[in-house]
Amino acid sequence: MKKLFRILSLIAVMSWGAQAQNGSFLWTYEMALPITNSTNNNPDQAYIETFSWRGMGMEWRSEYSLNMSYGFSTAWQVFYEARVDESFETENGAIITGNQYRYINTIPLVLTGQYKLTPGKIWESWIGGGIGTHWYKSRTQMGLFSAETNSWNFAIDPEIGVIYDTRGDTDIILAIRYNMLFPNKKFEQMQSYINFKVGFAFE
Repeated sequence: MKKLFRILSLIAVMSWGAQAQNGSFLWTYEMALPITNSTNNNPDQAYIETFSWRGMGMEWRSEYSLNMSYGFSTAWQVFYEARVDESFETENGAIITGNQYRYINTIPLVLTGQYKLTPGKIWESWIGGGIGTHWYKSRTQMGLFSAETNSWNFAIDPEIGVIYDTRGDTDIILAIRYNMLFPNKKFEQMQSYINFKVGFAFE
């Protein structure tokens, strides 16, 4: 985990440096709606169904042409849900019943691209997306018992959004991103969620 935070810190420093030369840097507050999430022990049951208010993101973008840009994006989203008298099957096949506290932490690291539909307008809309990987961790807490699984998942994240041009150095951004995490050995089902983003773009 410490290594992951070092990587994110390095990305932030590099992005600020790149932004100072050419492009823009985005900071966003991110909410999220879980769509599909499950564990290998319970593939037919949603692990967490609660809307998440805990998220933040940052992105660097560089202009390729009047209509196109590219960049790099990362974020941190936390899902949480408490369940009463819920049963949980461990990897050893044991069944434990009690009050559960469930968590999902996910951090995407993706290359992004955008196509501007209304370049130069006061409301500048775009479609685009990202491709890369998500660090994805689920954890179940029941009293002194804790079970967790984490992995790196290949991901594709389509996105739509608008930027409101304030005619200054700081603009306002609104966007929706659909995060699709493809299955692997640790998470054999597709994991997905929708982000609702609001924040600022610094030019």
